[in-house]
Parts: sequence; structure tokens; C-alpha cells
Amino acid sequence: MNWSLLRNVAALAIALSAASVAQAAVAVIGGANDVNIDTDVRDATIFGNPLDVNNSNGAGPGMFAGTDGNGATLRGLIQFDIADNIPAGATIFGVQLDLSLGKVAGSGGGGGPGAGTATSTIGLHKLSTAWGEGTTGAGLTQIGGTGQGFPAGPGDATWNGPSFPNTSWTTPGGDFSQTISASVTVGTVVNTVSTWTSPTMTADVQGWLNNPSTNFGWELVNSDETDTRTFRAFWTKEAADPTTRPQLVVTYAALAGNVNGDGIVNSQDLALISSAWLNTGVGGPGDANFDGIVNSQDIALVSSNWLATSQQGATVPEPSTIVLSVLCALAFLPAPRRFASRRRAAW
Repeated sequence: MNWSLLRNVAALAIALSAASVAQAAVAVIGGANDVNIDTDVRDATIFGNPLDVNNSNGAGPGMFAGTDGNGATLRGLIQFDIADNIPAGATIFGVQLDLSLGKVAGSGGGGGPGAGTATSTIGLHKLSTAWGEGTTGAGLTQIGGTGQGFPAGPGDATWNGPSFPNTSWTTPGGDFSQTISASVTVGTVVNTVSTWTSPTMTADVQGWLNNPSTNFGWELVNSDETDTRTFRAFWTKEAADPTTRPQLVVTYAALAGNVNGDGIVNSQDLALISSAWLNTGVGGPGDANFDGIVNSQDIALVSSNWLATSQQGATVPEPSTIVLSVLCALAFLPAPRRFASRRRAAW
């Protein structure tokens, strides 16, 4: 066996894997050019003021996160239609949420702790319960005056429940993961864009693509829900200016196992997994199945789609996982000792 040749081929495959995601596809859901934005995006605000817990704001131009002048907590809800915009079975490489700032707490006057703060940190938390958007606040074009919401209609999300008046959150204020998927520090300049992105967000969207029935979106939670007037309000899909509407940018390869995004499942994907063997981190290089570790399960996913392409949309006969594992190992094996040569020299 020509071990030198095998090692050189394996090394070449690893080098080629650095091509990364240059040929990956990009889906922009929402934003200025989404003709289906009314169905692709849902957003709303729920209100924690004891006088407003049955209020909602599902069709107004602003989505709030933080506290108002009464110290009441406001939280935003946002959801994007993943399943209808990204092919089933695709591998998600990156996710970016863009929101445009529409109003800052304290900008209308008034004092109090938190008013006029230079920054405010807003976190995304994955929601675990379906919620209603409704039509409260419809027809308005300015965010000012919408910060206390409007009486909820049937099915609207409120502070007390995801669907007024029939259901309740497990915890008032929303059922969401305590893990922050991503957080961003937001300033005070209106119409500037804030961007959330992280491997956890990528994993969230991958999960929603794999299991659309679990897609309830994210809740926007301000890190300061104690002081007065800390909120930031972002333009919603109802914003009069299309360029300020929420958008989710998703980079993906329409093929499971295609970890380098070049449109075909082959030795380059295998080499990328091999070079990242046992690395941890959800959505990191080589983590084909997004379970947070590069291991034999990622090799098995590549094996199950071996030589499939994003154009084919189908697989060809699969090699065994054992064979692929052996190929991975070859890249790291030292050349065998040349016992025969030494034996001849001794004679």
C-alpha cells in the first residue's frame, strides 16, 4: 500500500475543505424586499403593567423591550417562517437578526433611573409556546403613543397568556428559555440597525427547520427590567419605511452533511470533520448535526448523503460509516516503519 500517497491525498482534502461556505445559499426573511412579509414575519409586544396585562400590540409599528415610565415591563415577541423559506434537510451555517431602532425610553421627556441611558442590552430567548399576533394597533404609523398597548382581541398574546383569553403562559410574561440565544447592546440613535448573531441562534433556526412545529420564535428581553424608562422600541413589519422592517438572514446549504457548503457531500466534508475531530461548540466547523461535538455521528450524517448534491435533491448508495471513519483516520497515521529495508541492511 502506498502510504505516502494516501497521506498526501488526505492532506489535500483537508486543505480543500478550507473553501468553507463560499457557495452556500442565503435566505432573507422579512426586510424591504420580502413580498410575503405578512406571513413570513410575526411580531408583537406584551405589557407587564397591572393595568395593561390584558393589552396587546400585534399590528402596531413598534416592538418594545424594557421598562416604561411607570416601571412596567415590556417584552417583544418575534417569529420568522423558516420552513417555507429554507429547503427541508438543509444545513444552517449562520443566522443574523436585524432590527431598526424606532424609539428610545426617555426621548419624550421625563426623568427617573434609566431614562436617557446611553445603551441598553437586549437578549433573545427562544420561546416554547405558540402565541397570537392579532391586529391591535393596526393602521398606526408612529411608535409614540403605542407603548401601553391596546385591549387584546381573541387569540392575541398578552402578559398573562399567549392566546387571550383562553390560555395562560406557564409564567406570566412569556414561556421562554432562560438561556440567552444572543444579546446586543443598543444605543440611542433612531433608525440605526442592531444585529444579533451567534451559534446558539444558528442552532435555534436549525431546530425550527428540522421540526417546524417547535418554531415559536424569540422573546426580546431587556437586561434592565428594574429601573424606570429603559426600553428600546424597534420598528416592526408594519413600519411605513420598508427598509426598517425586521429581517432574518440565514446562510445555509440545501443538503444535510454538506458541512463546507460547496453543494456536494464528499471527501472535503469528511476532511473538515476529521480536522475538527472532538471539537465542541454548537454549529462549529464540522458539527454537521448541530449537537455540539464533532464525532462519529457527524461522519454518519455525511455517509448517509454521500455524493448527493444540492441540485440532485436525492442520495446515491451510501458507503459504510466504518469505511469513512477509516479514511478520516488515514490523514493522521504516521508512515509505517520500513522494517524490510532495515532487515536487508542488516543482512
